[in-house]
Amino acid sequence: VGGSKQYADELVQSDSLAIKARNTRIKMVLLVAGANDDLQFGPVMTDCVTRYLLSQGACEPKYAPGWQARVDGLVPKVEQTVRDLKGVMRDAGYADGDYKLVLMGYPSPIGPDFRDNPNFPGKLVCGGMGYDSDTVWGRNTAVPAFERGMRKAAASTGATYLDNSRLFHGHEVCTEDPWARGLYIDLSKPGLPDENSVRQSFHPNARGHAAFASCLTQLYASGLREASCADVNSTGQPVLFPLAWDDAYRPLRNGATGNCLDVDAAT
Repeated sequence: VGGSKQYADELVQSDSLAIKARNTRIKMVLLVAGANDDLQFGPVMTDCVTRYLLSQGACEPKYAPGWQARVDGLVPKVEQTVRDLKGVMRDAGYADGDYKLVLMGYPSPIGPDFRDNPNFPGKLVCGGMGYDSDTVWGRNTAVPAFERGMRKAAASTGATYLDNSRLFHGHEVCTEDPWARGLYIDLSKPGLPDENSVRQSFHPNARGHAAFASCLTQLYASGLREASCADVNSTGQPVLFPLAWDDAYRPLRNGATGNCLDVDAAT
C-alpha cells in the first residue's frame, strides 16, 4: 500500500484493488505473497539449477540451515499486507464480512517422483534440471515450511487460508501429467540460464492454473476458513478438504525403513 509501481504501465496493486472495489462488487480477494521476498525463490532456484548444470553438488546444504529463519522473517510482512488489504477494502466501504480474503499457499513445482513416469524423457528434455535430493528437500521441507508460515499469518489476521502445498503432488515437472513448466532456456542467449529465465520457469502451466481455479471455486462455495486442495486420487481433478494438511493427515513412519505413509489424523 502506497509503494512504488512494480511495472511502469500499471497501478500499484492496492490502488488497482481500491478502484475495482468501488466500481464492482468484490466477493473474494486472493493474496499470494512472499515467495519472491525473503525466501528469494527465484535466486535460489537459479543457483540450484546452475549447480546442477556445473556439477557443483546439491544446493540443499547451502540453503536448508537458514530456510526457517527466512520464513520467520517473512510472516510479519505478510501479516501487514493482509492488514493493509483489509484497510483498502474498508476505505472502499466494505465490512470485513462482506467478502472473503484468501491467503493462498503455493505448491512445489518439483518433486522426486518423476522417475515413476513410464515415459520419462530425461531431465534435459522435460526441464527438470536439479539434483534429485534438492527436489526432495524442495517438496518435502522448503515448501511445507513456507506453507506453515502462511498459515500462521492467516490465523493471526483472520484471513481464510488455502493450503496448496500438495496441489501439484503427482503433477510436478517431468511427471506424466505435469501441471508446472520445467526450465525455460532462451537458446538465443548462450551460456548458463540467467535468473530471468529461471523466473519464467517452474510456474503453473494451463492445467496448473485450472487446478488453482478449481480449488478457489470449491473454497468459495464451501464457506471454510481453512482448507487444503490436492488431486489425491490422481484423477486430474483437485479436491478440497477441510483444515490444512498438517491437521488433516499425519505421516506414519516405518521405524525400520524410514518410509512414510499418510493416514487420517484422527486415526
